[in-house]
Order: sequence, then C-alpha cells, then structure tokens
Amino acid sequence: MERKIVGELLYSHIRCADNTVDSDGKPVFVECRDENGHFKPKYAWSDVTTAFNVRGMVIHPGGVRVRLPDGVSRRPAKQDQLQGTLMIKYDKDWPSDEPCGVTFPTGAFGKSLGRYVDICPPDDAPSLAQVGERIVSEWKIGGKPFIPPFFVRPSLPENVAVVEVHGVSPYALDKFAREAQAMFNTLVDPASKTRSVVCDVWAVKWEVVKGKLAYFGRVCWVVEVFDLDGGKVDAVSAAHRWPGSLPGYSLSTVYDLGFINRFPYCTRCSNTIHDIDKRHTSDKCPKFRCNDCGQVGHFRSACPRNSLPPQIGAPAITPTRRALPMSTPRSLPTHTPRGYFGHSYALHPNF
Repeated sequence: MERKIVGELLYSHIRCADNTVDSDGKPVFVECRDENGHFKPKYAWSDVTTAFNVRGMVIHPGGVRVRLPDGVSRRPAKQDQLQGTLMIKYDKDWPSDEPCGVTFPTGAFGKSLGRYVDICPPDDAPSLAQVGERIVSEWKIGGKPFIPPFFVRPSLPENVAVVEVHGVSPYALDKFAREAQAMFNTLVDPASKTRSVVCDVWAVKWEVVKGKLAYFGRVCWVVEVFDLDGGKVDAVSAAHRWPGSLPGYSLSTVYDLGFINRFPYCTRCSNTIHDIDKRHTSDKCPKFRCNDCGQVGHFRSACPRNSLPPQIGAPAITPTRRALPMSTPRSLPTHTPRGYFGHSYALHPNF
C-alpha cells in the first residue's frame, strides 16, 4: 500500500537570475511568491512525494520496480530463468525489436533489496506508469500475481534530492525553514564538496502508512546540487557523502536526515558522524567491545570466533554421572502417628 502524504509549503526561494553573490562570495537568493503573496514552490508536491515511495532505493531513470510474487525466488541460480520469463512476458504485451532489460537491484553497499526486480523498457515503449499498471494487474508467475504497488524513479531532475529532516519542533518550523540554506551550506556541502540550493521547504502535516494515520514531525528539503563550477551533479552520488544528522539550535537537539541511498550511520556514537573517512555502522563501532574475544569493532553476535572450528579440550561429562555420591547418607524414614481426636504428632525423640 502506498504512503499518502499531505504537505504544507513553508518557504521557497531561488538564486538571482544574474547569479549575484554577496561580499563573502555566496550566492544571493530571492523568495518565490505568487500574485497573492504566497510562497510558490519550484517543484510540485506531487513530484516530491514520489521520492518517498523509493526511499532507500536507487531506481534507473527508465525502469519500473516491482515486487515478485510470493514463492518466486530471485536467488542467483534462478535469475537467468526468471530474467528470460519476464522478457518473454514483456514482448507479448509490447512487441519490439529491442528487448527490455531486467535487473535485480541492490541497495547501498551491495545489500539485497529482497524480492524486487527492475524492468527497463526500450525507448519506444509506453509510459512507465502503463507498464507498471499492466505488470501488477495482469502478469503472473507460476499462477501468482505480482504484489502491488510498483515504483518508478522520482520525476524530479537527477540533480535534485528530497531530504527528510526528522525531529523538528512544530514551534520552530518557520525559523528552521528560513535558515535551511545556511545550515545546508555550512554542514552538508563541505562533506560532499558541492554547492547546494534548498529551493523548497515542506512540512509534513499528516501521513497515512498501511491505513493508519501517523505524524512524525518531519520537514522535507528539495535541494538542487551543483559542483563548485556551477555544473549539475547527480544527487545520488552527492548524497553518499552527506552526514546522517545535523546539530540543532541547542546542544541536546539533533536532526536526523533521510534520503535515497543514505549511508547507514552508527547510531551509538556521534563524534565522527561528519567525517567521511571515519564513519562506520553500528555493528562496527570502535567504542564497543566484544564480550567474547575482548576486541573492539564488533559485537558478540558478529565475533570472528563463531566461525572457527571448535577446539579439542577435556572430554565432556557423561550424562550417567550420579547427582549425589554413594557416600551421602540417606534421610531417616519419617513416621507421623495419629493421636486422640485425630491430631498428628511429628516424630520426636522424647515423644
């Protein structure tokens, strides 16, 4: 089930047409407003929300991502057969001299994306929406249909990224929106060696996930990424070097960032979270020591000793060993005589 998100535009601005810069060499921006004085977004909210459905996924610009039916394996041994089956199904619906492409996507750092598969139609194919609708509604493998919904790459340009900022207080939305550009240029651009423009700032008013209403206090930045010379840069490549969080106005406030192809930053320490050469994941944090081997950098569940063969030691204790030795005296038998009127007397030496 797709996520339904409703947003409210907080701020929008663009660079001056003549690329004017201030005394510090930074570009000058002007606010985007309509004839009624309201902020006018550069990119529509409908285009921004498409990036939420592919969060954590990097989809080919001309591809459709669908989820395989239950019980259909995409293991390496079955990929050739599955690839041929999907190409035949596509050729039956849209005959073409050029076959479609079928790839099995992987996430960041080669991690598998589960049961997803990408179908890339040729240039003379219909729209990606029509291809996705036909796949999830009519295609079947082994008598089982594909699991909706389908995903396509966001309709935004390749140098535009949608950044989710979590943990923003509703009382600081206006201040946060107006200082987004300065915060991004100070803390994000130095890590990726780029120059970014925060065009639009949206606030998520409410969201429906799996039929339930949810609100996370989230703000969305629509960012255009350029190199130092002003040329466009692929936002996916630039986001690989972006930090995972930003410090807030106070020392105790931290804003977590979410974007496509985000690095899985360590959530246990924050000292090196902005250093591209020292960043690490939670399971490789150097501040935690393994309880098994005593080394740092991993937990007991991922200890290398678990993969070593068992060492030969003392023989195991046989299960037939008695719980008590034979020299242990047995307890004396007890006798509880009955007295008058049904009373019981415990056995006593002086009884």
